[in-house]
Amino acid sequence: MKRVGIILLAAAVGILSGCEGDNSRIVSENNNTTVTVAVRSGEKESWEAVTRKFFTENPEIRLSFIELGSEFEQYRLLTSALSSRNRAFDIMEIEDVLTDEFIEKGYVKALVKAPSVADNCIQTARSAFMRDGKWYAVPFQADIGMMLTQGSYDISRGLYAESGDISEYAVSAPDLSDETDVTGVLMELVAYTGDAEKGIRLYKSIYRDSIQGKANIKLFKEGKIPTLRVWSSEVKKYREQRKGGSFEFRVNNFPKTAAGKEISSAKILGLAISALSEKDEQCEKFLDYCSSREFQVEWVRYTGVYPIAKGLYDNAAINSEWNHIYPMKERIESLQIRPSAKSYISKADKLQSDMEEYLSDDSCLSRVLQSYNEICKN
Repeated sequence: MKRVGIILLAAAVGILSGCEGDNSRIVSENNNTTVTVAVRSGEKESWEAVTRKFFTENPEIRLSFIELGSEFEQYRLLTSALSSRNRAFDIMEIEDVLTDEFIEKGYVKALVKAPSVADNCIQTARSAFMRDGKWYAVPFQADIGMMLTQGSYDISRGLYAESGDISEYAVSAPDLSDETDVTGVLMELVAYTGDAEKGIRLYKSIYRDSIQGKANIKLFKEGKIPTLRVWSSEVKKYREQRKGGSFEFRVNNFPKTAAGKEISSAKILGLAISALSEKDEQCEKFLDYCSSREFQVEWVRYTGVYPIAKGLYDNAAINSEWNHIYPMKERIESLQIRPSAKSYISKADKLQSDMEEYLSDDSCLSRVLQSYNEICKN
């Protein structure tokens, strides 16, 4: 299977191996413990900004954030380090679909106590990281599919059209790069059309009509693509890129279908302690902080993602910063979540590969459908 990112992957693993000696030391020369946290690409700056208060209140603990890719790349980097017993990080950001595999392989530790956010978190967050009465990660955000629109485009008139009318309905389909999990996007299209085969065909139509399948801010800014399907974790990036008044856009939650069914898919993100870490006390202290209401409010305010604590959808500080969060208050529990299928990553990887081939060969449709059903059997 083609993997254009393999060189970058090997280089990143090499970097992790090279820093194992330093990061595995429990106490630094200044008698401070360094806790290394592996996060998704593009998040380091956000984590550093939002956790400054933790360091002020806990000067004996130093936090070091490293970015280990996203989706498939993140999975490969994490599992490469963990399976080779590389102590390159103490805490890792994981997605809901990784929980069962990471527990089964002994990659994560059960938390000593339930996170404080547990009493008020959405049910999907509990389902994501709680097994047999034990928590294996502290949930801190829901990453939800959304639509950015500009000009006169009215999202209430419809999201997509198989005719590919660029002037009214064209949306940039997420680029099928080698490290992209397309499952969530396909789940949205299947919900939108009401049929798996129709949803898969619609993705191909969207991709074909989205300026050669390229989804980037330049085309959106130029008005060549009037709508842009994004994850909520990307909204902050796009808002910062529009500063200067060169273009404007609106942030939209997906409307429900005519039958009242949710279209949006969601990922639940959490922080877990590596089974290889020797810094349990310091890790638990940091996770306690990340579970606090104070942190969760600041994280959502800073990033624009959706909170996993139900009470935060009414938070005035959050809603003064972002206008897309409160409208999801009554809907957050009913969004589509990718199934916790056994061997999820290998199945999602195959679906992505099959989908990529289908874009240029219609005869691959049945294979894509089979791969999709392997994950979303229900």
